Amino acid sequence: MRPLILICALLIAAPLVFASDAREDVSQQVLIPIHTLFDGMRESDGAKVRDAFAPNAVIHRAHASLRNDLTPESFATAVENNQDQLWDEKIWDIKVNTDEKLASVWTQFAFIRNGELSHCGVNSFQLYKFEDGWKIIHLVDTFRQDGCVLPEQFK
Repeated sequence: MRPLILICALLIAAPLVFASDAREDVSQQVLIPIHTLFDGMRESDGAKVRDAFAPNAVIHRAHASLRNDLTPESFATAVENNQDQLWDEKIWDIKVNTDEKLASVWTQFAFIRNGELSHCGVNSFQLYKFEDGWKIIHLVDTFRQDGCVLPEQFK
């Protein structure tokens, strides 16, 4: 009787383990353009920034008011023209949700300029899976300068 129970338990658990692994693989794929974006910022590489975004992507800033005066192209240009400063965005508490070709990523972030903590907030990314992979289709972030705490792992 025990071997039968063990076999049944394994048969029930196996798909759950494989499904969990598959979700983890998808989550890692979804994060690739986000990491590409932040690598581009650190390296002042506008091409990497452009590559992270889909054509016609939208950027909003949810600061004192909702702004959308920044485009992926203007942001990539600002990154390229920023050779004299190091822009480093750290993210943590990353939550990824997916359904087929749509993904949502929510993160805490801290923006570090030339080694100094500048501001922090939350990033909300919407991504779509194109033929050549996941791309950011919408990015909105918040902004605050008070109460920013950089997690120990980034200090």
